[in-house]
Amino acid sequence: MTGGGTIGQSGAIHADALNVSTTAGGITLNDDGNVFNTLTASTGGSDDASFYDSVALAIAGADVGGILTV
Repeated sequence: MTGGGTIGQSGAIHADALNVSTTAGGITLNDDGNVFNTLTASTGGSDDASFYDSVALAIAGADVGGILTV
């Protein structure tokens, strides 16, 4: 999932691997039903990223200019 602005969600995400990035704006994926085994995340500038996963999570890569919250 890629965006040019803030990325959020309206429902749970179920994916084996989630690759999410934005060139401007933060990422907030905090639904308590999220299930993604592997995460790769990137934000532009000093933007933050926040994730919630209801199972064990492996971070494959993170390039977050602000605060990364998992």
